[in-house]
Amino acid sequence: ADARLELQAFLRWVAEDHFTILGYREYQAVVVDGQELLRAVAGSGLGISRDAESKPRPLKSLGAYKVSGDVAERALIITKTNARSLVHRPGYMDYLGVLRFDANGKAVGEQRFLGLFTSSAYTARPWMVPLLRKKYEKLIEDSGLKPAGHSGKALRHILETMPRDELLQAPIEALFQTSIAVLALQQRQRTRVFVRRDLYGRFFSCLVFLPRDRFNQEIRERIETAMMHSLNG
Repeated sequence: ADARLELQAFLRWVAEDHFTILGYREYQAVVVDGQELLRAVAGSGLGISRDAESKPRPLKSLGAYKVSGDVAERALIITKTNARSLVHRPGYMDYLGVLRFDANGKAVGEQRFLGLFTSSAYTARPWMVPLLRKKYEKLIEDSGLKPAGHSGKALRHILETMPRDELLQAPIEALFQTSIAVLALQQRQRTRVFVRRDLYGRFFSCLVFLPRDRFNQEIRERIETAMMHSLNG
């Protein structure tokens, strides 16, 4: 029940000028020649999804099949599309998928929103955002650090300054490992790279930490080139 209420609160937060919707389409599960497929609902496309063709694909490709947990925990997909936005800003669009389940907990449909999180979404404090606040509280608790202590404050700062896309998309286990490792880095002037593959196989997330006095435009471009080469980008 708590997970469902938190999901509802997040969707309300999204609707309060924290997400610019560029496209929408609904999908449902159908059986064709004995195969379960996810097919777009005719006439449901809006915005950039209105005229875009969408071929049916295996139902098992739906994000819910790649996530464990109860229905409420699997009911929301947050990721990036493989297409760039042509309006607002030229980045890859954000993808929000709200899944529908049958009585047995099997995913049988999806409401898919494509768009961009707004600037206010990226500057909001993690503890003020539904879903993120639960992750934030859990990470602080699991660290075992006193929130008012030096290390506790440092961890809170790390979480507050971590890219919002990472906080939104990464599993709690990955966030914990990264944040604790970054906390240790503050005591040693070392360079470290954290690479995470997107849960849905769409992209890699790469966080690079290095001493501030070593960072410049040339280093940034060299890091970018090395990442592109290593990940076949």
